Amino acid sequence: AGTRDEDDDSADDAPSGSSEEAMEVAAAEAAAAAASATAEENVARAEMATAAVAALASDDDDPLAGLGPFGKAKARFLADRKEHLLIPVIAACVGWITNKLAVEMIFYPLYWKGIPIRRFPGSPFGLIGWQGIVPTKAAMMSARIVDMVTSKLINVQEVFYQLNPTTVAQIMTPEVDAMAGGIASEALPQSLARVAKQMVKGLPAEQLRQLREIQKVMLEGLTKDLQKQLPRVLDVKRLVVEELSTDKRVLVGLFKKVGEKELSFLVNSGWYFGFGLGLIQMVAWMFCRAWWTLPLGGMVVGLMTNWIALKFIFEPVDPVTIWGITFQGLFLKRQPEVSAEFARYMGDNVLTAKKLWDTMLHGPNSANFNAILDVRVRRAITSACAVLGLDRDAVPMDGVCSVVRRRLPNH
Repeated sequence: AGTRDEDDDSADDAPSGSSEEAMEVAAAEAAAAAASATAEENVARAEMATAAVAALASDDDDPLAGLGPFGKAKARFLADRKEHLLIPVIAACVGWITNKLAVEMIFYPLYWKGIPIRRFPGSPFGLIGWQGIVPTKAAMMSARIVDMVTSKLINVQEVFYQLNPTTVAQIMTPEVDAMAGGIASEALPQSLARVAKQMVKGLPAEQLRQLREIQKVMLEGLTKDLQKQLPRVLDVKRLVVEELSTDKRVLVGLFKKVGEKELSFLVNSGWYFGFGLGLIQMVAWMFCRAWWTLPLGGMVVGLMTNWIALKFIFEPVDPVTIWGITFQGLFLKRQPEVSAEFARYMGDNVLTAKKLWDTMLHGPNSANFNAILDVRVRRAITSACAVLGLDRDAVPMDGVCSVVRRRLPNH
């Protein structure tokens, strides 16, 4: 009986163990199936992502493949308006900065700055460095300015012929009077100087008038001689070239003064020309997303803003009327004003009376000036001796002329 009970219990337990094993097998199969499905789904997603990346890498317009070129451009603009609207703003800034930098590089620095590894003669460039274009070419530009002015605009000798010798004599008389006493004391023997001084003090009015007339004739004659022989005593080209090239600030100041309005236009035009070109660049970016279009567009903006501004300044040379509107280069339109500014600047800074006299007295042609001056001084002394009743041979002519030449620069 005991044996039968145990067999019965074993019989009861056997089905229970089999069902648990079946359940475990079923659960394992279900898990395997789920894992397989998940893996297949992940593989499918990975394949789709890979395909999408490959598609984007090969052609970024594929997401908008169903649209035409204008539709794609519109969609790109609407997707990121801020990015697109920044393009013309940045282009305007680029235009202004490049124009401003270009103007500054025309004039500065006055002297070459950089690492003196190598410089190119006559050029603002160095291997590493820069000098303003105008200061670099100061001598050449100065010579061209003089050639242009003296050959096409004015005749220097004719200008000097407009001087009235009588007026010049009246202006110079006070200085000659101031020189006379010192010249007599220094050049004449003491005894003769005392006699001459005493005689002058006691001269009748008629003789004083004669001495004044002799002085006037001398000054008028000197002026006329200089007018006739101006090329022999005054080298205007050398004077101007030296003044403009020695102190480079003078030439830079001339260009900036005469072209002040045009230089201001050149700089400020970068804003609106740059903005207009930036709008074109924005449209191009809407149609073509290649990375190189933006830096290329920036280079074009920098170049074109300068080029367009220069065209507005210098062209057309002669007035051109189109549909009732007259066009002419801004600088050329201001010819009367520019000419007045040029003449005023040259007169105030280069061709001053002091510099003209200094060139005649100390320049390369000073010997010719001194020869003309000596002739007039000798004639005046001879006439004065006749009025005063002095022996002309007693007057050391060479000494008097030497003292006159030495004292003249101070007056």
